[in-house]
Amino acid sequence: MDTDEIKEDRAMIRQKEITICSLVSAFAFFCVSPSAQAAKLIDPPQVEWGCELSDEDVFSGITAGLFGRGWIITENDSEGNLVAQVIVRGKHTLV
Repeated sequence: MDTDEIKEDRAMIRQKEITICSLVSAFAFFCVSPSAQAAKLIDPPQVEWGCELSDEDVFSGITAGLFGRGWIITENDSEGNLVAQVIVRGKHTLV
């Protein structure tokens, strides 16, 4: 090997080292940042705001809106929780 090849090899190794260090640093900063950490989900307290609708009226309004936009109700439990899905462009399923 002549000196030019050795210099090129060293330059290439140095470039790879810089790239790896940059990626590791970026990953470390991402892991430390608050936006990368999961937030706790907290149910807010129930608020009274003077609605005169019954739970059944609210449920029927929500289901009418879902059906009107092409959603299909897949689950409905006794507590009034709904799970619905829609298929977008024939290949994407949103739940």
